[in-house]
Amino acid sequence: MNKEHEEIASRYLFTNMAITNLQLDRNHLEHSPCKIKEPYFQALDQLISTAIQDRKQLKQLMYQHNIQVEHINSDRLFSTYKYYLNGYVHEVSFFNPVIKKYVTNIIYELLTKPINFNKHNSIHTK
Repeated sequence: MNKEHEEIASRYLFTNMAITNLQLDRNHLEHSPCKIKEPYFQALDQLISTAIQDRKQLKQLMYQHNIQVEHINSDRLFSTYKYYLNGYVHEVSFFNPVIKKYVTNIIYELLTKPINFNKHNSIHTK
């Protein structure tokens, strides 16, 4: 079993969770009493888009190396996944607070990447 393949599988798993979390945050913002939402929507949409591009690259690597990830079960403390790594099956249990830490770190990484706002990125005065 290759450690690099396991890292690819884990990165894919946590990137996918980060996307889900950001989409939920966007949904919460949509239904919040916040008065000015558009800049936050643009920022979240850019983060989601960047994360989806990252996930796509990871998925391509997974395909090339015959890697798959399957969710087995979750409870209050642990979540268990099966990694299919080039013919080997590896079951991995994660402590849920550790998952949260990994997902948070991925979101921080996304925040450090350049953001490309298409509109309203400067203030015009007359």
